[in-house]
Amino acid sequence: MRIQGTSSPSKHWHFTTTEDGPKPMATAPESQSLPELVGGLANDITKLIRGEVQLAKTEVNEKVSQATSGAAMLAAGGIIAFSGFLILLLAAVFALANVVEPWLSALIIGAVVLIVGAVVLMKGKSNLSANNLKPERTIHSVKRDVELGKAEMTR
Repeated sequence: MRIQGTSSPSKHWHFTTTEDGPKPMATAPESQSLPELVGGLANDITKLIRGEVQLAKTEVNEKVSQATSGAAMLAAGGIIAFSGFLILLLAAVFALANVVEPWLSALIIGAVVLIVGAVVLMKGKSNLSANNLKPERTIHSVKRDVELGKAEMTR
């Protein structure tokens, strides 16, 4: 990556990006030969691609960790809720059996629990959807790099 900085309208410094950060160039791009410029461009593109790949790896690892955590919490919450519901459901069946037949009481309570369970499962599934797991920063960064590359090529 080449950066041109100025402190006054007549003075220019040229920098190249290295692994240690920006470094002043020994010669200005205007005085370099075509092979030197192409070599520098290839080096810069390689560094850019490596940086983008590293960003993608980091972001995918974050998303996988997020998905794993969400799935584990979903499972743990389901087991805990199931245990508590068993006791509460039994109590609800016994209470409702005082008003209606015991078999009808169990049927009513069972239907209500199935509806609640379906809602919870749908919410868990939406948390694990592909849109929530997309590497957004990497996609944005690559698009920006492509646009900058196109702009540089049209100069």
